Amino acid sequence: MGIRARSPAAGSADPGLTRLRRICRILWGAGMVLLAGGVWLLAACWGRPSAVRWGVQAGAVMAVVLIRLETSLDLNRLPRGPRLLPSLGAANLLTLGRAALIAVMAGFLFQDPPVDGRGGWLRWAPGGLYLLAVMMDYVDGWVARATGTVTRLGELLDTEIDALGLLVASLLLVAGGKAPTVFVGVGIGYYGIRAARRIRSWAGRRIGEVKPRAGARMVAGCEMGFAAVALLPVLSPGATAPAGWVMASVFLAGMVKDWLIICGHASPEGRPLGPWMGAIETAAARALPMLLRVAVAAGVILSITQPCSIRGAAAQAGVMILGTLCTLGVAARVAGMLLSLVMAGFVTATCSGTGVGLALMAAVFLMVTGAGHPRIWQPEDAFFYKKRK
Repeated sequence: MGIRARSPAAGSADPGLTRLRRICRILWGAGMVLLAGGVWLLAACWGRPSAVRWGVQAGAVMAVVLIRLETSLDLNRLPRGPRLLPSLGAANLLTLGRAALIAVMAGFLFQDPPVDGRGGWLRWAPGGLYLLAVMMDYVDGWVARATGTVTRLGELLDTEIDALGLLVASLLLVAGGKAPTVFVGVGIGYYGIRAARRIRSWAGRRIGEVKPRAGARMVAGCEMGFAAVALLPVLSPGATAPAGWVMASVFLAGMVKDWLIICGHASPEGRPLGPWMGAIETAAARALPMLLRVAVAAGVILSITQPCSIRGAAAQAGVMILGTLCTLGVAARVAGMLLSLVMAGFVTATCSGTGVGLALMAAVFLMVTGAGHPRIWQPEDAFFYKKRK
């Protein structure tokens, strides 16, 4: 009897996909160990009911991420390569590590950690975890490029975990009274746009392509940075809430632009197609930064001369220097960030007033918009607008 050559059975699984699924099972096991360890640790310093609730909430978020990973494994390919990579790679594992940090954060939603005693350190946990996740967001992209493993799966996970992190952080801030309710819009903005696209698709309507914009990436980075700092128990709600209003308004303005692109009223790069809309955007882009620079100058002057003014020669000199840099347009984004932190510190120290509040909000806004034109020097744009993903 002759030997019949064996051929792969129809529909047999790709060996690479089989290996990826095996990796997913390992990740599920690691997640269970993390949750069990977390519940055990928290039960000792927070009480068993709070620890169990933390575990349920963190586990739910972790399960959503892992299910999304398992259903997207076929995207683990290079952008222009057809071959399925059999390993997730270091960059994707770092991204999933960020997801684990965000899941742990989610366990603190709608719960009040103890403020003293053995559990006093828990007040620092949400902000510390999110700050670490934000820093890792820059690392995983660098690792992917350095190792030549930028994949479609990695791009998907990076975008969705960024959005998940902002959602959890915004809910924590609003629930803790450190941001206005409107700041939840920052967290749900990504999901709202996705839902709107799906509704338009079901209705058979045209859907415009939203291309990546350097400005949008920079705003998203500012939102994550603000959320991480605001979650730390170093600034009072009186300091973070005004900044939250500014950050929410900037983010929602970007969402409006995305919606105009989707509806065909703006180009994929975000330029309005209608002449009057383009004229309004151009005028606003020119006038707003100049108005903010004037507002910073006025706020700094008032903050020094009003009751409960900034005391001490060193403090006054520092505020005046930062205010001058913002007003003249010298490294205005960095100066605005530093000035906003200084003013937030004064508000936290119960030294508030019209001048401090005006300088705080204008400086936060200027950090996002930049100094506009004319300006003297703004070298930080090369960093903020650099594409990292």
